[in-house]
Amino acid sequence: ITLLEIVQNEEINDGIRQAGAIYFKNYVKKCWNNGFSKEEKDQIKEHIINLMLSVPPKIRKQLSESLNVISKLDFPKKWSGLFPQLVEYFKSDNYFVVLGALKTAHSILKRYRFETFATEQIEIDIGEHVLKYLCEPFLELFVRITETIPQYDGKKEELTVLFSCIKVITKIFYSLNAITIP
Repeated sequence: ITLLEIVQNEEINDGIRQAGAIYFKNYVKKCWNNGFSKEEKDQIKEHIINLMLSVPPKIRKQLSESLNVISKLDFPKKWSGLFPQLVEYFKSDNYFVVLGALKTAHSILKRYRFETFATEQIEIDIGEHVLKYLCEPFLELFVRITETIPQYDGKKEELTVLFSCIKVITKIFYSLNAITIP
C-alpha cells in the first residue's frame, strides 16, 4: 500500500514512482496469494484502476501488468466488482481515460481468445461478470465515439485517440467472441 502511495504522489520524481510501480508489480506476481492480507487486497482492488488511469504511461504500464496478474488470480470469484468499476470510466469525456479503461478491459479479456472451447464456467464468467456490465455501456461508448469523430476533423491527436479507442473496442469484441468461433 505504501508503494502505491509513492506511485500516486506527483511530487515524487517519475523515475522513483516508476521504480515503485515495478517493485509493486513484481511483488504482486510473487506474493499476491500469500503476501497480502484480505484487507490490503480489497484496498488495492478498490484503488488500482483509478490510480492506473491517473499516472504517466510508463508507470501505467507497470500498474496494468499488476492489475492483469490480480485479475487472472481473483477475477471473477474474488473480484466481481471489477467490470462495474471499470465501465464507469467509459462515461468520461476525457478520451485518454476512456482509452486507458478500454486497454485495461482488453488486457483482462484477451485471455479468452486462447481458450480452445467454451466451457460452462467460462460462459458463466463472461455472462455474469462481463457482459452483464459491459454490453450496454460498450455499445453506447462506440456510438458516442463514432458520432464524435466528425467534430475533430483535422485534429490529429484527438482523432488518434478516438480511432485507438475503436481499435481496442474491436479487440475486446473479438476476445469475447473468439471462444465461440470454430
